[in-house]
Amino acid sequence: MVIELGDVGVPWTPVAGPRPRGEARRRRRAVAFVVVLLVEAGLLVASARERPGALFSLPGWPAGVELADGRVYVTRSQPDVVEARTAEGRLLWSRPRSSANQGLAAVTGGVAVLSTQYGGDSTRESLNVIAVDAETGAELWRRAGARVEGPAGGLFLLEDVAGPHRLLGLAARTGAPVWSVDLPADALLSWNGVELSSLDELDPDGTLIRREPVSGAVTVRRSLQQWSGKGVYLFQVLTGQVVTWPADHPGADVYDLATGRLRWPFPGEFSPQLVDCGPGRLCTVGGDGVRAYDAATGRPLWAIREYNDIFGHGGDRMMLGGYGNSAAASHEPVVFTVDSRTGARIHRLDGWIATNSTGDGRTVVFHPDPGRRDGIVGLYDRWHSGVRVLGRGVFPIGPYCAIGHGLVACVSGDLMVWRIP
Repeated sequence: MVIELGDVGVPWTPVAGPRPRGEARRRRRAVAFVVVLLVEAGLLVASARERPGALFSLPGWPAGVELADGRVYVTRSQPDVVEARTAEGRLLWSRPRSSANQGLAAVTGGVAVLSTQYGGDSTRESLNVIAVDAETGAELWRRAGARVEGPAGGLFLLEDVAGPHRLLGLAARTGAPVWSVDLPADALLSWNGVELSSLDELDPDGTLIRREPVSGAVTVRRSLQQWSGKGVYLFQVLTGQVVTWPADHPGADVYDLATGRLRWPFPGEFSPQLVDCGPGRLCTVGGDGVRAYDAATGRPLWAIREYNDIFGHGGDRMMLGGYGNSAAASHEPVVFTVDSRTGARIHRLDGWIATNSTGDGRTVVFHPDPGRRDGIVGLYDRWHSGVRVLGRGVFPIGPYCAIGHGLVACVSGDLMVWRIP
């Protein structure tokens, strides 16, 4: 393993510890995050906010952070605002949140969109979208009764849900419709990635429609065969397969995207479980570990029982571990890199906890000091089995981290931002 030190002035000394034992406790990310927030709030002392190597940090239990266009967008609850800052922490603008569910949804073309995803009473009518200038925070336009699907080619794609069910492509700066299509009342939408390259629609009659997001043009139309017609509450297109979760029984049905043919049923007790874990592979994660299947046939490929989450994959490398919260609480932390084709273990990183990271494919890892909430923060490269150290941080719970534009930003108690050396 290679440890690369950035210009942080903080040496790192690995702490020896026993090998992990038992199976990691399975916890839902969102539940663990909320519960520990409520328990831990207010317990950090001022000295814990010293951040050697960090560009800046913010106290007050921020609810989320995103990186876009070289800016740091922070959703905060103390005070209850959405704000934009430079990479060095200078405040550009701050806007009060209209509800606890409002936050940054997407950024493109110098425009940031704030969205109330569920609204105060969880009704479709309570959803709203507000577009602001990313540099100044000045409001540009707003739309009620809509959901943001994502940005694409200078547009924001919105789903109109308060009135007639429609899919819209709106010009980012003006909000003017560039294209729109009517959708069946119970149609579902799905997409992969932050910047949309395609948008998938599944109609109640089992028709799968794929659209090019900049023009709205249909690129794929497929009738799924052996369609039960009993309703689906969720679907995704993963590694060339259409995975649907029927409402009338547990598990999933897997269809071939190219032909619409039913490939295989996945008899899972809990849904959804299947996730993309590399070309031609689908995986399950849960209390019984990680299991890989051939996406086209459902044939089991390999299983690893000790670890219950996937923290990143690409090509033939996959990063596994117990989820950071449970790893810190129940057993010695460890991160494994495996060959995603066979499950063969390639590298073991003892004493480190993986985080949920979004961005360029690298993963933020944390090495806690013995008996403490603070420790070393670094970027793990699963291809070279090395850690590039960023600095020190306080992670009382498993953090959420964003990576991009030469920056790493993590939320766990405080917000911490580092420049990648």
